[in-house]
Amino acid sequence: MANQLFQAASLQHGFRQDQLYLVLYLEQEYCRPKKNRKEVKPNSDNEFGVTVVSDWPLYDGLELKAKKVACVRGHQTGKDKHGSCFLSCNIIFLDDSCYPGSTLVVTGMMEQGNHKGEWAIVGGTGKFNLAQGAIYYDAVEDNNQLPSVIKELHIGVVFTPMERSSLRLMFCEFNPSEVEDAINDAIKNRMDLGRGGYGSVYKAKLRKITVAVKIKNDASWQGKREFNQEVEILKKTRHENLVTLVGACSKKLALVYEFLPNGTLQDRLKQDSFSWEERVRVAIGICSGLEFLHNAKPDPIAHGDLKPSNILFDAEDVCKLGDFGISRLLKYTEDTGTPSHTTGLPKGSASYIDPEFERTRRLTPPSDVYALGIILLQLVTGRGATRLREDVASDMEKFGDRKKDTTQTKKICKLLVDPKLQRQKLDEKSELNVVKMIRLGLKCSNGTRKERPDLETEVRPEIESMRSCASVHEERPPPIDQGVGGTSLQESEFFDPYGINGSL
Repeated sequence: MANQLFQAASLQHGFRQDQLYLVLYLEQEYCRPKKNRKEVKPNSDNEFGVTVVSDWPLYDGLELKAKKVACVRGHQTGKDKHGSCFLSCNIIFLDDSCYPGSTLVVTGMMEQGNHKGEWAIVGGTGKFNLAQGAIYYDAVEDNNQLPSVIKELHIGVVFTPMERSSLRLMFCEFNPSEVEDAINDAIKNRMDLGRGGYGSVYKAKLRKITVAVKIKNDASWQGKREFNQEVEILKKTRHENLVTLVGACSKKLALVYEFLPNGTLQDRLKQDSFSWEERVRVAIGICSGLEFLHNAKPDPIAHGDLKPSNILFDAEDVCKLGDFGISRLLKYTEDTGTPSHTTGLPKGSASYIDPEFERTRRLTPPSDVYALGIILLQLVTGRGATRLREDVASDMEKFGDRKKDTTQTKKICKLLVDPKLQRQKLDEKSELNVVKMIRLGLKCSNGTRKERPDLETEVRPEIESMRSCASVHEERPPPIDQGVGGTSLQESEFFDPYGINGSL
């Protein structure tokens, strides 16, 4: 199409935003009333004007060989006493255009005697879901004394690209009947993903979208307060590295999440094909998700239960943080510059819970950094989390701090690196980065909060620097079936990405 311009920009809640500038043309022969308009007479003399139903073809150029790419379908009223009329229509892009199945919803006034004007874009479908913008039009006089007709449409759109379903961009309140039907179908098809303290999770279909539905069991002690808490935190939280809460059903206390088909990090750590490059990419994704939570406005959010079984992979193999059941909104106080949440009973998973949180009962962003440190050690060693920090710290003390000693690096790798990763024959630079990640994991999991490195200025840049040196390029593992029976996990954990094990 003519004059297309895309510019990438950041969108609130972490979504990508695009801008489009496009010029489309109307063939003059199609602009005459009998060619493309149908008059609908008013029912009484008191009604305003005459409604004209339009169907204009739009082309990507003025030449005879120009391609038809869209059509304008809608209506406009007849002229009022000032000679102006109101337009309301859809611009529908054809299947063989650049935006198949996409529509722009347009409304505005056309003023008499003004051959240039503007209409508002108020929404759209497909590629242009949540679209906003304007259409500037140029009209020309007809030589046969007919009304002016539009010749060019200059379309300026700000929109959210719709590679993902619109359900994943907006929070929906689902009807009890449709949730019940979806759950019944899931039970019939044996799509139970797991059970826990709050209730059960099912792989289900809602409004033709595959989702994961978590619904409260009658016997659960958790209820409306916990349900409202998770909805409050997640309904406006959107980021590439966070599991999306698609919606909820308040009457059934059901939470609806996007369904992630490619298993968890706990599964991935057991696979022979889990390369160093992929491990670095996962670490960066975790940092990105945590950064977004810790910088959320107006109140930062602490995840509070970060562990491999709560880190999932979507169909594109993008890792996402899940299970926000014990996440908390953090508040700033007068006596500290660190936002925190004070609780009567610290909650979390053994081996990942911040020791300082257990002592002080104050949950802070560095509490998540502690859990991240343990996960970084697991990414390198492939081991379970129980006493992992203590064992790795003890082994590293034997080698001192000679960071660029090649012989020492190889000894550390042989002692600590996951055997599955060793079999992939890392090059020298990757081995150095493996040791860097071990040291970084130990710093992050320091027992004292103030001794931990800053996530945004220290941890993520350090991990980012490892990306360019990751030398092993393995194919991504196939999707893991999370249907009947779930997936076996280490350390007696079960599949729990949606927080069904005792937390909402």
